[in-house]
Amino acid sequence: MAFLEREQNIVELVVSKVHALFALCPDDAHGFDHAERVAGYAAYIAHHEGKNMFMSTLAGWLHDIGRAIEEYPEQFPTYNAKKTHHELSYELLQQWFREDEQFFIFSDEEKLELLYDLRNHWNDEADKYDSAYILRDADKIDGLGEIGLQRHFAHHEHDTKKEAHLDIRLRYEWIYHFKTKTAKKMCEKQHLIDPIEAERTRLLTADIKPVEL
Repeated sequence: MAFLEREQNIVELVVSKVHALFALCPDDAHGFDHAERVAGYAAYIAHHEGKNMFMSTLAGWLHDIGRAIEEYPEQFPTYNAKKTHHELSYELLQQWFREDEQFFIFSDEEKLELLYDLRNHWNDEADKYDSAYILRDADKIDGLGEIGLQRHFAHHEHDTKKEAHLDIRLRYEWIYHFKTKTAKKMCEKQHLIDPIEAERTRLLTADIKPVEL
């Protein structure tokens, strides 16, 4: 799964940029470690699906950069931190493409594909590029299993009970929205839904209300 020299140089540039961002703005649920895993899953899925590993890997590394703005709005005064992290990721990558000379190495086609992937990585119908749905599958994989459950707890630590419940129920439904056979096999083989299903059952069971006449 080796990259060409130009591709490898770009991947290393992006990894360095993302690492610096999350070193300044750490995030236990959506930080550098998450990006690293998603990039790895995206590369694996793309390889086994016969798709573009390079673009899928880059999308994995970059997809959640807007979380830094969401969590540390004081560090980014020119951004509206109330926007979704998908939109913030899109806007931050736009800025990098426009202002960081190192990012001038990207072609316009590559820039447009990555911007599309980031802005739409919440949308299961946004399939203009293979890297878009591969990114979403890779992101879902990291939201399931024990790691996914740990990330859920970290991200919803201060949320309401209703918000936490909704997130778990949405994660449970992800198994029906994988686009690639590879991601489906990963989920099934590793039993990634089991911890999520157990937590869903625990939450719903605890919320059963008694009735009386």
